[in-house]
Amino acid sequence: MFDQFDQQSGTEILDCTGLRVRKLNRTTTAITGNCIQKEEIDKDYMLSTVILYSRLGNQQYNYSPYKIPNQRACETAKGFANEYKKWLKDVENLPEPDECPIAKRTIIVKDGIFPSEVIPPGLVQPGLWKSVVTIEKPNGGNVTFSLVFKVYSDGLF
Repeated sequence: MFDQFDQQSGTEILDCTGLRVRKLNRTTTAITGNCIQKEEIDKDYMLSTVILYSRLGNQQYNYSPYKIPNQRACETAKGFANEYKKWLKDVENLPEPDECPIAKRTIIVKDGIFPSEVIPPGLVQPGLWKSVVTIEKPNGGNVTFSLVFKVYSDGLF
């Protein structure tokens, strides 16, 4: 389940400060809002992800042993669109899988619920999981944002 979304830097490239996590009901949260891409993103942009884990859910994170390799932004967008297409029905105006460079756009998320079936059962422990994503611009500057997920003891997100 989504717990928190924050953008730390890079609003001049990709402004996702309009995204927020909200409660839909007592047991479900969703991410909603706009993400404005202000620059064209080409094959020279690199995307890296760090995964952190807080067993007690108290915001004291340790690095997770799970690693996601660094990739070029266009490759990531293509793989993301192909692998997770059926779970992206709440997201509008995503780039096409073969679109590179990725043109300026406004991406709209309408109450996107985290699809717990994308994570195999038993792979993650209960607690808070934080994913810090950085998109590095070739000439300096970057976009950094973090997503926090809450995992319950029954394995549900």
